[in-house]
Amino acid sequence: IEYAIKRVGNKTYYELKMPWAQIYGKPINPMSKSNLIFSMLINENDGNGRRGWIEYCPGIGGEKFANLFIKVPIIKK
Repeated sequence: IEYAIKRVGNKTYYELKMPWAQIYGKPINPMSKSNLIFSMLINENDGNGRRGWIEYCPGIGGEKFANLFIKVPIIKK
């Protein structure tokens, strides 16, 4: 997994590059799909348990419900 964190003014940008097999548990060809389901959680955990988090959409932070994830369209050029 590769990542980068960049601060520009008062904004912070997080970039993450991860193999599809790490995300979906098996290799996939994203171009064979019309969309992918997606959710993201940023966790505040210093080793003493979770103190809080930020979610992009529901389905991870409380109970685990993949049906609450958003659909992200695959753009084919």
